[in-house]
Amino acid sequence: MAALLLMLSSAPATSPRLATHVGRRSMVVSATGAMLAHRPPLTAAEPTPEFLEAERLRAERQKRLAEGRKAFEKRLKAVSFSASVDDFESATDNLSLYIISNGIPEGVQIKDVVTKVRLAYLDYDTPCTDKRLVCEGPRSRRAEAAYNAFLKELQKRAPAPAGAPPAS
Repeated sequence: MAALLLMLSSAPATSPRLATHVGRRSMVVSATGAMLAHRPPLTAAEPTPEFLEAERLRAERQKRLAEGRKAFEKRLKAVSFSASVDDFESATDNLSLYIISNGIPEGVQIKDVVTKVRLAYLDYDTPCTDKRLVCEGPRSRRAEAAYNAFLKELQKRAPAPAGAPPAS
């Protein structure tokens, strides 16, 4: 770049090419453009061993989380498709035991889980026609006990929302 600037600045002013006034700014701009036009192509750097290890750990974690969500969704689907008191009670207890042993998988929306279980609770023996879910629910005390136990366990294991005061 210095050689190009020296060549441009040492040209005689009477040259037909430089008959007009050439300022420093225009010389720097033209020299920069000439340099950038002839640069070598960029090549990608080889990944470092630390980066490869971090990527491997990230992939393993994503796989583990996907398996956990899949197992959780399978148990939640069993609750949703329950058709009797025994089915609802065993599926809800199974889901509660999964939450106790493994926790709630990352990425699972707690409100959606509660809504699905509540719909199953209200619909399996007395269909609820009210869209606001203001129904009396099933007549079985066992189903009610399983539902309440599930809600208590979910409340214990669910992460606190951001900005919420600590539980006492």
